[in-house]
Amino acid sequence: MQHKPFYTISENCYLFDRKLQPEEEVRQWVLFELIRYYGYSINQLEIEKTVQYGTRRGFIDILIYVNDKPYIVIECKRRKGYRKSQDPMKQAISYANADSIQAEFCVFTDGNIWQVKRNTAAGWVHYPNIPCIKEYENTELEFSQFLNDLDEVRPILHWLYQPIVGRDVLYFIDAIQPIFNAQSIVTSGTNSILLDIIDHVCRGITIKSELNVYHYGKLEIAYQKTQFYLKKLGMRNFYKDVMENDLHELLMMPDVQFNRLKETIEDYDSEMDHAAIHLLSALYSVARTVTAHKSEKQLSLNSAFTDELFNFINLGLQRNLQIGLPSKSDTILVNYIQESCETNWQAHLDSRSMSVWELFKLPFYILKNKVFA
Repeated sequence: MQHKPFYTISENCYLFDRKLQPEEEVRQWVLFELIRYYGYSINQLEIEKTVQYGTRRGFIDILIYVNDKPYIVIECKRRKGYRKSQDPMKQAISYANADSIQAEFCVFTDGNIWQVKRNTAAGWVHYPNIPCIKEYENTELEFSQFLNDLDEVRPILHWLYQPIVGRDVLYFIDAIQPIFNAQSIVTSGTNSILLDIIDHVCRGITIKSELNVYHYGKLEIAYQKTQFYLKKLGMRNFYKDVMENDLHELLMMPDVQFNRLKETIEDYDSEMDHAAIHLLSALYSVARTVTAHKSEKQLSLNSAFTDELFNFINLGLQRNLQIGLPSKSDTILVNYIQESCETNWQAHLDSRSMSVWELFKLPFYILKNKVFA
């Protein structure tokens, strides 16, 4: 679901009692949709905010505050006739990067275009949309219920807000894989081919000294599914090319392709596909780094990947449960999540350390206790 397409607001209903300017009809439409669809209150909105960036001074068309801090910068242009030599998004990012602002999202719109970027560890990247205010109305009670209902997400949430190093990197990736094994409450609405690719890449990632036929096989499947997906999009691909276990090509080529795809294509089947493509781009970068190491002691998971994983899970939860993950700055809720999920992470580690014989016996143990208890 999206906000309504551009519509004209009667001048008698203009917010903030603005004087007529060329872009004002666009700004008023945005203001009304921020309140109607996105759920922001008028007290969170400021217009014509003066900002100093470098040696220059500018005025932010719309600035949205969350928790009394600048959060979203919106640059509005007239519906017709603004100079094409201008780069409105670049202007918005300059405002957002100003020392006094430091916003997380930027939007450019002229009533027809609605372009969104988010500031991540990898820089400003295209993003499906700005968050609705519902994301910031979570309570501990809501999260308690949410965590109880989503057991497969709990081990991931334990680490999602903190650095991951050493062997825990491999365990973390292993914990991610079940979420993408099939459609779930988090992945609902995502292209099944993209889910399969993430699933197989996660299964294939391990350090170089442990690589075997199983890992190569999973990465080969991921490679072929990537080429098939690109073929369906009508893009250049190498579908049915034989890689002959060339690990470098299995990882490098999809890495390049997804990086190119996320920068050149904006019209995906869904917002979830958009987020999945960004996640895959980061995941392949992780795969190349991890498989290059011979020992897990030197492993560390870059924040670009955890940021994209956060974005994907958060978007899925917003769309399907109308609940969002807290930002890293919300230390109280973050600490609550980490503590609540710690036992689930330990249970995940315990399951990984089981012997083959213990794993073989486990179903019979469960069956026995359920049937004869």
